[in-house]
Amino acid sequence: MNKNNKKGFTLVELMAVIIILIIIIFITVGIINKSVDKSENKAMVANAGMYIKGVTDFVSVESITNTNYKDNVFTISDLDEAGVKISGTKPDDGYVYIKDREVYKSCLKYDKFYVKYENGKVLDPKKGNCPDLSIKYEFDYSGEEVEFKVPFNGVYKLEVWGAQGGDAAGRRGGYGAYSTGNIYLHKNDKIYINVGGKGEDSPTSAYLFHKGGYNGGGDSRSDGATAFAAGGGATSIATTSGLLSSISPSDLLIVAAGGGGGGTYSGSNNTGGNGGGISGNRGDGSCGGYGATQTAGGAGCGGTVRDGSFGQGANFGDCNSGGGGGYYGGGTGYNWGSGGGGGSSYIANNDLFSKEMFCYNCTQNTRSSTLTTSVSCVNSAAKEKCAKTENGYATITFVSSTVSNAYPDHLHVYYDNGVERENFYTASDITSASPEFYRDKIVLGTGYYTIFYTDLIDLSLYNSVIIKRTNVTAKDRIYFQQNPQIANGGGEGFNFTNISVTELGDDYYVGDISGQTRTDLHFAMNQYYSTGSGTIYFIAFSSKTASEIAADHSYLP
Repeated sequence: MNKNNKKGFTLVELMAVIIILIIIIFITVGIINKSVDKSENKAMVANAGMYIKGVTDFVSVESITNTNYKDNVFTISDLDEAGVKISGTKPDDGYVYIKDREVYKSCLKYDKFYVKYENGKVLDPKKGNCPDLSIKYEFDYSGEEVEFKVPFNGVYKLEVWGAQGGDAAGRRGGYGAYSTGNIYLHKNDKIYINVGGKGEDSPTSAYLFHKGGYNGGGDSRSDGATAFAAGGGATSIATTSGLLSSISPSDLLIVAAGGGGGGTYSGSNNTGGNGGGISGNRGDGSCGGYGATQTAGGAGCGGTVRDGSFGQGANFGDCNSGGGGGYYGGGTGYNWGSGGGGGSSYIANNDLFSKEMFCYNCTQNTRSSTLTTSVSCVNSAAKEKCAKTENGYATITFVSSTVSNAYPDHLHVYYDNGVERENFYTASDITSASPEFYRDKIVLGTGYYTIFYTDLIDLSLYNSVIIKRTNVTAKDRIYFQQNPQIANGGGEGFNFTNISVTELGDDYYVGDISGQTRTDLHFAMNQYYSTGSGTIYFIAFSSKTASEIAADHSYLP
């Protein structure tokens, strides 16, 4: 009799069987999941195709009598309101770009996925939100104004580069600055672009006149012993036609400054002042022209020099280097071949948001209306966040069809009855990557409101917050809380001090949030009443404490 004859499994064998079964289950589940995913993807592609067909049929009929459907961008809600009829599942969100009465591009959102349509094909779904629709219009130097008719409603990114000042016997002129900002524009609005031209070079010291660059570059004249080059022109975008110096400051949207002209005398070689942001650079040399500011042109240096002015770099008085053009222009340089001053740039238009100025080796500033960053990047091509050599440049890029798509999803505005009011965004200045400050602004109509922010910012980046209200009366206290409710308070106990700034006629609230590690901030204002032009600002500072802000009101908006 064989006593070694086994009945059943040993423990090792049983474990091996279980492991094999688990592997089979995982493989089977994976196959099933892939099959389900593939089926869902096919369904999304099919639904997207039916939606595109429905829009195409609608546009082909409506565009005959309504030019709005010839070239435009529409959201899904826009098309719903217009009466587009489709079969299949309607997208949750997205946009459709109509070009020449046909669907040119589209992105449709279904739950956690988006489906793009381009080049006549519906593409496979991808996880995430629809990327922004980017349509870029570029404007190179031409020496003439260009009129731009806004093709459709939406948010546009404006980018401008100023022109370089002229070179003097090989010594370079100051570099042009770069400015950028977003703005909401309406279909058929007209805006006007003037791209700055490089200041004329002065190859030798011959007694000759040199023309300033188009759009505000200052003229120069050499004196037979000294080479003086002309200033570079600014690049500007405005709502009225005309060179920068001829229009009202209130009509300006954005400006990038030009650089001052260079100078050379008997071995003394001096560069022109670089076009700046909040202020232009002074020209090199013993008597370089001064850079412009946000309120005045740069002063000239010497006995026969000239100062810059609004929109215009200073022209020579006798024999001088030219000032750079800009919001305000730079002054002329004089003795020993000194360079002209650089112009200043402009982003202070209240309709601009996500705005900033960049300039080569220049004065920096952190206020939203004059936010300036100094850079070491300079390029002959128009490159984002870089100073520029040669002529200026401009681009206008369509970013989004709605304002709400251009902002972080953090602001909710409620009436007292709890009905949500959407798209109250009117202006905002937002920076990222450990910014100096974060700023948001809302404007209210007449009536009572209950307002709160949710999932606003990463508190670990900031030390203090400011709330400012104008023409708004608070019927209840302002408070911070972890989980805001419409009906009650329940604060988190932030050290919050009410500061009344009577000379400004506004109420400010400054809060200390240093040391907070939360990644979100909930801020509530309960029972507000607006007189019809009420404005509320929210600002968070990374470098300034609440006590510093309370002691120095210049930090306030």
